[in-house]
Amino acid sequence: MTPTRSVSTANRQRLAEFVRTEMARLNVTARGIAARGGPGKDTTLKILAGVRVGPTSIARLDDVLDWAPGSAAAVLEGGSPTRRTIGVMSIEEALRLAQPEQLLAELGRRFGIHREMGADCG
Repeated sequence: MTPTRSVSTANRQRLAEFVRTEMARLNVTARGIAARGGPGKDTTLKILAGVRVGPTSIARLDDVLDWAPGSAAAVLEGGSPTRRTIGVMSIEEALRLAQPEQLLAELGRRFGIHREMGADCG
C-alpha cells in the first residue's frame, strides 16, 4: 500500500504518537530529525499533526528513529515499528555493552577528536 493513499486518520495519529515517543527518547526536535537526515522540519511537524505526507518522507523516518526499514509505513497500515538491530542486538543494548574506550574512539573518529585516554580536557 502507498502510505499517502487509503491511510486512516487514526493510523496517521498512531504514527504521530510513535514518532513523538521516539523523538523524546532521542531528545530531538523536528529540526533535529531533519538534521539527522529525516524528513524536513515542516514535514516532521505535519507528521506529528497527523497530516498526510509522501512515502519518501515516511521512509526517511525509519533510519533517523533507529527503526527497521518499512517500519513507519507499517504503522500507517496498523502495525508497529520494529527497532533496527545490529545482528540480533538492539542499538541501545550494543551501546550499553560497549567499552568506554571503544565509544571514545568512535566519537573521535566521527568528530575528528584525537586525544590520549585519560588526558586533560583543558
